[in-house]
Amino acid sequence: MDALLQLRSLLALAAMIAAAWSVGRPIARRLGLWETDRAAMFVWSAGIGLVVWGLTLAALGAASSLYASFVAALTALAVGAEAVRLLWPRSFGRQAVENNATLAKTLADSDRLPAWCFGLLGCAALTALASLLSALAPPVAGDALCYHLELSKRYLQLHALEHFAYSDNSTYPLLAEMWFAWGLALDGPVAAQLMHWFCGVLTAGAAYVAARTLVGRNGAIAAACIVMLTPGINNQMTAPLNDVALAVFTTLSFAAAYRAVTTNELRAYAATGVFLAGALSVKLTGLIFLASTAFLLGQRWIDRRDSSQNIVRGAATTLFVALLLAGPWYARSYWHRGDPVYPFFSSHEVASPSTSSAAKPSVLPASKAPLGRTPLAWLQAPWQMTMFPDRFGGRGHQLGPLWLMQLPLLGLLSRERQVRLLPAFAVALPYAAACLLLRQNVRFLLPIVPLAAIVVAAVFEEIAGWSWRPRATACAPIIGVVLLLTAIPVVRARQHALVAVGAESREAFLLRSEPTFAAAQWANAHLPIGANILSQEQRAFWFESAMTRDNIFRREHDYHSPGDAQDRGFSQILRGHGFTHLLLAEGPPSRPPAFDATLSAAFEEALRTRPGEVALVAEFHTATTEVGPRRYRIVELR
Repeated sequence: MDALLQLRSLLALAAMIAAAWSVGRPIARRLGLWETDRAAMFVWSAGIGLVVWGLTLAALGAASSLYASFVAALTALAVGAEAVRLLWPRSFGRQAVENNATLAKTLADSDRLPAWCFGLLGCAALTALASLLSALAPPVAGDALCYHLELSKRYLQLHALEHFAYSDNSTYPLLAEMWFAWGLALDGPVAAQLMHWFCGVLTAGAAYVAARTLVGRNGAIAAACIVMLTPGINNQMTAPLNDVALAVFTTLSFAAAYRAVTTNELRAYAATGVFLAGALSVKLTGLIFLASTAFLLGQRWIDRRDSSQNIVRGAATTLFVALLLAGPWYARSYWHRGDPVYPFFSSHEVASPSTSSAAKPSVLPASKAPLGRTPLAWLQAPWQMTMFPDRFGGRGHQLGPLWLMQLPLLGLLSRERQVRLLPAFAVALPYAAACLLLRQNVRFLLPIVPLAAIVVAAVFEEIAGWSWRPRATACAPIIGVVLLLTAIPVVRARQHALVAVGAESREAFLLRSEPTFAAAQWANAHLPIGANILSQEQRAFWFESAMTRDNIFRREHDYHSPGDAQDRGFSQILRGHGFTHLLLAEGPPSRPPAFDATLSAAFEEALRTRPGEVALVAEFHTATTEVGPRRYRIVELR
């Protein structure tokens, strides 16, 4: 039975991929992205299809029509249309037949790949497979359970794209969350998680598409493999997050922009706008890539003054399409928050019993820039962020040593290769500089990993042309690092292998891996329908009841005030806001996140002074390798 559940999740993923391809393929043709290279055509079409599906689901949510059954019906319709096209290609014109005929030639050409390309392909394939095994385990990533999956679940429950007053994340751009809602509607959280695994595969494919005109076919294949081998990429492929999803669209927008400035076709600029819209709709940092893409257009404008009018018109087209498709996310944020890029121009008042006045955290606190925000930080960043990733967001997002190893070799590239790589530098470097000025987190650099991979692939091609002795000297450490990078996801998959193949139940895996699952199981079985929980714990996905984070709720409601608590009672104050239960959480202070004790202290005081108003109804002690020991208490407000 557990193996059948895994098969169902894989079939749901296949259906979503087929549906994205089915919708994106005709649009790609209209935008001039039709290619005889089937891999490139698939990447272009799937990327466009994901944008269309995500925005369609968001529109359904805005219209209060986001029903799982309706989403499943739309998916089945798209898959059925694609099946008809594959079974009867002639009914769709000669192009389909001719394009299928090129597949044999593409496969024949692959026989002429150099040995080093085949080695990279084998390592990348093993990495993708190991990441797939990990992605088949139920999701346990903190941010995923906190809001990526939690919001998707809530939107499906309410059938609407609601704004939640006590959820900072509910007014972010949520394109990736729409895909996760798609997976939840067809199957469940594992299918939603597999969507981000597919985004990793698509990011590698996007690197291939972007690299072909810059470093050739062999270099493009190497770039795709390097992307897949990057630890931060293949680790995020095992969880429903959004940084790799953003990387898909930043890379495809670069590829489309380079195509546009090369051909000067208006529809290529429109395609760039579509992919930039995808980036802007996934995450706010897509705005940085929008700005850095302007460097590429500016460079081309300087180089080709004779066609400057076409470039300006094309840039306007790109901006118009991007804002038309992605603008509603920012308009929604402005409507609910008064800030289109919330929380960057907003401050929050956090009530705390230990301070007499509210604390207003800075939008760009110094703690988010360990290196400082000076030019010196840019010089230190490659070494520091490679060797000490724990200071910059954690080892789970690390880039690995391969990039740092190739940095000294950039000066050895031929003049011709350096010139061809200028467009990648023109986009990647401004983006990296902006990230270092804002928040120095390694995962913020993942969207430019494919562009950096193109540069590394160019270095590999340069090394391949050396005589055998210096080539062997340079290749030995590279081979060792590539094997090490391949081993990381393989070792990681060991802890997920049993549940991935159905030998361990999903429930058993969650009980040993997810600290909140036991409490969520009890709450789902015993709490009444309509229960509303005020929680110290942010990981809310496995709870069926509505949950509100206490630290956000206290920005507006100071329930721990001695005067209020004495006059009305702690329980009455919270019940007046619609809460029926509390979820109290405690963990060792040495293992983040450290839980704010305000709610626990208020409960203890209420238990001492007004014992009839609160009741402890369940208590759980858990311990996982990821977060260490935890204690959860469920309290009823009476």
